[in-house]
Amino acid sequence: MTNMNGLTNIVQVLGTHPAAKWLALALALRALWTIVAWRICPLVRGRVAADAQTAAQAQVTGQRQRMRFLAVMVVGIVMAVVCLFRMAEAGDAAPLALLGLTTGIYLFTTEPVRRMLGEAQNRVMTAGAATTDAQAMSMAMLRDAHVKLVAVEVGILLLIILGMSMG
Repeated sequence: MTNMNGLTNIVQVLGTHPAAKWLALALALRALWTIVAWRICPLVRGRVAADAQTAAQAQVTGQRQRMRFLAVMVVGIVMAVVCLFRMAEAGDAAPLALLGLTTGIYLFTTEPVRRMLGEAQNRVMTAGAATTDAQAMSMAMLRDAHVKLVAVEVGILLLIILGMSMG
């Protein structure tokens, strides 16, 4: 039961820590931007005509997305593990370590959904010359990816706010 008391103390300190409020604000702004990007996405609205140049651009974008995915996942996992070990150390650094752990978890939780969104965008750009069924399916996958990203980001934000209110 000592470990839970220690975690409760950390959460209580975190709830009053100024960095927690900045993290919550940053995550709220990011979630808001994700919602705005979803609502104004020209691909969702069908405003992008697919041609050979668009398909080539989608392939280049896919390469960049794979490299970004790898980099963000490694950074998020390393950050979470390092901060998890720092939380085990007693002292004033525990709330900041919890913030770092939360940030790392946020990164490696949202990045796979972002990659799925990027792949869906590439499918929409390359499906222009395909059949109507392929176009409809790629558009449905794009809308689904947007909704999943919004749900993940808002869910994480709500969990952070809930954790802060416990403090």
